[in-house]
Amino acid sequence: MNLLDYSATAVPAGFQADGPPWGVTLFAPAFQDVPLLRLVTITRIAPLYKLYALPGGRPASPGMIRTDAGAAIELEVWELPAREFGSFVAGIPAPLGIGTVELADGGKVQGFVCEAYAAAGATDITRFGGWRAWLAEKSA
Repeated sequence: MNLLDYSATAVPAGFQADGPPWGVTLFAPAFQDVPLLRLVTITRIAPLYKLYALPGGRPASPGMIRTDAGAAIELEVWELPAREFGSFVAGIPAPLGIGTVELADGGKVQGFVCEAYAAAGATDITRFGGWRAWLAEKSA
């Protein structure tokens, strides 16, 4: 990224089934390192959702589906400039999308949600309380 005059930060996300780590790289215009690192908070969602490990992906990806029998799952809240929101959403693959997610404190944020049909072949990992906790258990 430096050769292209971009700021960037790598965010580790877990391990592949065959062992190597994987993650995502966030990038922004030059000298915008601080906004890239702006995690607003880690909180919990209202107990209205189930969390699934979606099948077939390498790397694996989570899917959160609204339901009546959910749990208070850990959620990371990040900032994203409004002018970048459309291009970000355009890159999200089905069955994932962006929707309004209710937080445990009654607030609401725009966040990743999953279409219900994806639960049919997925593993319910709600009991772990979050994606990172499931990844830690899986790699142990």
